[in-house]
Amino acid sequence: MEEVINQAEGNNVAFTPYDYIQDAERTLRIPDRFQDVYLNYLYAKIDFGNQETERYNNDVAMYNASYEAYAAWFRREHKPKKRAMFSKF
Repeated sequence: MEEVINQAEGNNVAFTPYDYIQDAERTLRIPDRFQDVYLNYLYAKIDFGNQETERYNNDVAMYNASYEAYAAWFRREHKPKKRAMFSKF
C-alpha cells in the first residue's frame, strides 16, 4: 500500500488485512493481469516452509520481477502526489 498505491495522487488507503470468511468474494487490490504477484508469493512461502531453498530463491526472484512490473505499471498510470520541494540550501 505505502510503496505503490498511496504514492499516487488521490490515494490514501489504510491497510486492512482480508478476512477469508468476510472477504472471500472481494476483489483484490492488484488487477488480474498481475496475478503472478500473488501466485509467486504463495509459491515462495510454500517452498520456504518445505525448506526447498533453490525453488524458494527462484520463486522470490519471480515474485520480485512480477511485483516490480505491477509497480511500474501503476506508476505510469497514476499521477504521483506532490511533495515538498527544497530550495536555497
